[in-house]
Amino acid sequence: MGATVRRVLALDRDLVGPMGKEGSVSYGIRLVIVALLLALISATAQPSQAGGWYFSMTPPHGQTFDVGPYKTHFQCNDMCGSALYSHPFACHRTGLPKDCGIIGNGFAYPKDFPFPVPLDEEIPSNGCFWSNEPGLSRGKYFFFYTNTGGSIERCANFNHFNNLAKEVQGDEIATTRRNCGGPCFTVGSDTACE
Repeated sequence: MGATVRRVLALDRDLVGPMGKEGSVSYGIRLVIVALLLALISATAQPSQAGGWYFSMTPPHGQTFDVGPYKTHFQCNDMCGSALYSHPFACHRTGLPKDCGIIGNGFAYPKDFPFPVPLDEEIPSNGCFWSNEPGLSRGKYFFFYTNTGGSIERCANFNHFNNLAKEVQGDEIATTRRNCGGPCFTVGSDTACE
């Protein structure tokens, strides 16, 4: 942050000349400008690119696990929201509130889950958080749930887990609607409808 302060002070000096005497009006205005610039830089700074943004999912019968990384907080929030709630496909084209109303469960829920989900059966998310832990590689995934837990699996293995879900009572796949790239969703990009 010290280098940033020096750059901002140099910018101030280059734009308006040398600082006035301490206590003068121009000195006070310059200090306010510097403070505002520093606040803006701090507010818009992204964390180190070594990590990424994640959201947490808790399967119906298991331990919480993290989904990610996503490059931006916005991408993570977008995907987390789609995991919890579905909306008309038009939302991806327009982004307008009239096209983005909740119409059912999102892709984190097994296909036969009731909507609205009873409070004691929600698959909660802790929202998005930054982590430097290694995550999933960029690609397509799906959620697989059993009577004792759950996991996130690569889309390339979908047929194997789909067969398990048909053969083993209690095994379920959480699904993404087909018109949104289903049965899988993406990690590392901002939409299930890529």
